[in-house]
Amino acid sequence: FNTFYNAESAYKKALQIIEETPNSLDEKLPSQADKLLVDAIQNSKLVISDFPSSKFIDDAIFIIAKASFLKGEITVAEKHFNMILEIYPESKYYNDSEIWLAYTHLRMGMIDSCINQINKIQSQNPTKNEHLYIIHNVLAEVAIERDSLEQIYYHYEVAAEYAMTNSKKTLIYGKLTELAENENDKFRASIYLEELGKVAPDKIRLDSKLEWITYQRELGEYDNIIDQINSLLSQSEFQNVYIQLELELAKVYLDINDFSTSKEIFLQMVETYSKKNETAEAYYHL
Repeated sequence: FNTFYNAESAYKKALQIIEETPNSLDEKLPSQADKLLVDAIQNSKLVISDFPSSKFIDDAIFIIAKASFLKGEITVAEKHFNMILEIYPESKYYNDSEIWLAYTHLRMGMIDSCINQINKIQSQNPTKNEHLYIIHNVLAEVAIERDSLEQIYYHYEVAAEYAMTNSKKTLIYGKLTELAENENDKFRASIYLEELGKVAPDKIRLDSKLEWITYQRELGEYDNIIDQINSLLSQSEFQNVYIQLELELAKVYLDINDFSTSKEIFLQMVETYSKKNETAEAYYHL
């Protein structure tokens, strides 16, 4: 049990790191996550080799399969998902393995096989959120292969609805934000950044709020920005970016030609802060 627990724990930690890493359309693994996945695989192999009669054998095989998938070792992943389907038909991971095998075939370039498998799974009307979450991630990637932009948005948005943890929501809204930014769709990017700000860890949440403000300025949504910044300035978690928020607020008033309010904020900034990039920008605007 301890060996399996170590494998499962390492896998879950790695998955959380991956899901909470910004710019998640880039499939490159964070180094810490990669190391944890190696640990998960090694411990799972120990369960299989040293404790062959353990009740955790199919659990260990499933962890090897998923960890290998995340590491990009697709043929290893395919082999172990097939092991669940062929050797452990009563396993609680059987349905999961069917979906993940389809995902694996997609990553192997077997798009038609993947679609046929997903269509078969969907015909059985799956109801578990975790299954629907993976299915719509697969369908989003199929849409990427087919360069079908609206379908990419649609399936990732549906996947976000079925995501059961904030880290999974962070992953999906990170992908949607990057997609919208790549398409220069500032309206959609603003929506996804707002959703990202609700679920992401501190650093990503702060960055997403500042990025949201930038897009809202470009869209001319000045009243929204003023209300949002005034709200953020009163929250302790945003103290680290207080000076940036003040600068953005002053620039909004500058944009709407409220020069007296803008000047007042800029003057307060240069009196309060010194030797900051934001201080230099405040002087520039003054």
